[in-house]
Amino acid sequence: MFDDFKKIRKTIYTILDSMGDDKSKLIFERRLMYSLTGNESPFYKDIIFSDFQSDLFSVAIFGCGNCGQILERIIEMYSYIDVVCFIDNFADRTELINGKPILSLEQFLSHPVYKKSEVVIGSVDYYHEIKQQLDNTGVTISALPIQFIDLNKLHEEGSCKTQYFDIPYLTHAEREVFIDGGGLNGETTFDFLKWCGDFSKSKSVVVFEPSIEQADECEKNLRKEQSQFNFDFKVVKKGLYDNCQELKFNTSPHFPKSACVSNYGDTAISVMALDDYDFMHTGFPTFIKLDIEGCEYKALQGMTNIIRTHKPKLAVSIYHKPEDIWEIPLLIKSIRNDYIFYLRHYSWNLAETVLYAI
Repeated sequence: MFDDFKKIRKTIYTILDSMGDDKSKLIFERRLMYSLTGNESPFYKDIIFSDFQSDLFSVAIFGCGNCGQILERIIEMYSYIDVVCFIDNFADRTELINGKPILSLEQFLSHPVYKKSEVVIGSVDYYHEIKQQLDNTGVTISALPIQFIDLNKLHEEGSCKTQYFDIPYLTHAEREVFIDGGGLNGETTFDFLKWCGDFSKSKSVVVFEPSIEQADECEKNLRKEQSQFNFDFKVVKKGLYDNCQELKFNTSPHFPKSACVSNYGDTAISVMALDDYDFMHTGFPTFIKLDIEGCEYKALQGMTNIIRTHKPKLAVSIYHKPEDIWEIPLLIKSIRNDYIFYLRHYSWNLAETVLYAI
């Protein structure tokens, strides 16, 4: 028993010693705590709410739909912030949500107590419309949306950094060859091209996307912008794994980002090892991103030779499985021991934690 404990402690310190900054170490510790115990409170308090002021203040959530209600639950469970009411343009205002009233904006502005609260936008689909409505009335919008609301909406406004590319330790290669593992509609590839800017003289992209519908959309989107960004690309309609085979796949047509390998999948997909791909025309990868719904570990095993020989920059999602937080760093270190790790988190919930290996 004691020997097992010593091995576990050694494993933890091995990973911690490879982290490049204190922020990464803190995210690792809190994520590890959640994985081992299921206790999510330290992660919310120390990572998601870490930048908030220490004085208690009250907020009203504009939007009482699913997003707003999730936001209310998280705020009240894991912070010192008091949610006093909801604001909504259309909901039934005779109802209560968790004991909190639903007001129109006019009712909120005229209420002697509630009107002193800051307003948090609790909607993704109507974020811009609500923000415009609040701006027109001079209401103070809380800093909370910068931490909580949909990352893609914030990208449009330039009010947050770009997932997979935001840490300052990433360096540009003169010739960048980017692997977009889990390419969906090509959005991450466009973020990569913007990150490259004029720093890289040539840019090549290989997108791996097993969903035929998403791969076709990705190819159409990339081709439309090819001349603007001046890059070469290829979309491979396969997933990344540790070998070549067929796997059952849940296409999740209404929620493409939830598509994943599953024993209960409604279709079959082809997967392959990146080590088996022919890079004769592009050169070997300089930057690999993986967000492939729990298959990251297997995919890394399938690119062992590339990692060992060429040491590409890695940006790997590390939240899909509890064991990812220690298994993935250990696997990378077992392939090449000279990587330095950085962890960053990009959402208002437990998803979107990224491990950078540089």
